[in-house]
Amino acid sequence: MELVVKYFHELLMFMAITISMGSSIHLRRIAKSGHVPTIRRVFDSARPFMMAISPLFGVGTLFGLWAAWAAGIPLLSLWLVCSYILTIVAASLGHVSKHWGQNVGRLAYQQTTGDDPGPELTKVLLAPFPAAVFWVDLVILVLFLILMVFRPTL
Repeated sequence: MELVVKYFHELLMFMAITISMGSSIHLRRIAKSGHVPTIRRVFDSARPFMMAISPLFGVGTLFGLWAAWAAGIPLLSLWLVCSYILTIVAASLGHVSKHWGQNVGRLAYQQTTGDDPGPELTKVLLAPFPAAVFWVDLVILVLFLILMVFRPTL
């Protein structure tokens, strides 16, 4: 049973990471194009995937806790506590990314003329903070992999 729970944890987390990072890379590239009709279509079609990210991470985290408990790993091990902190940071950053995507989609639909983005949409598309969040997310994913694979005592 312990092995099944562990594999479900890994499966759910890899699915969540793939959808999260894949969508983020794709949406950022489409946004950089500045072509409003494409932004509308792609951001609209990505909505169901974006809505699945938090539940996948949440259920995957619960399976991870269950797997650790079933394996007899103390839930307050330093590497797990670091993982909990990274989870909170990643969830907060995910909220920022979700907000950016919603703003881009909303502003693309509000713009009714032309294929080029208007001033408001351009401001959101060129905002440096969402790009920085993407790179911080990548660093967090690498840290998660290090923690999960090597379980350092730090």
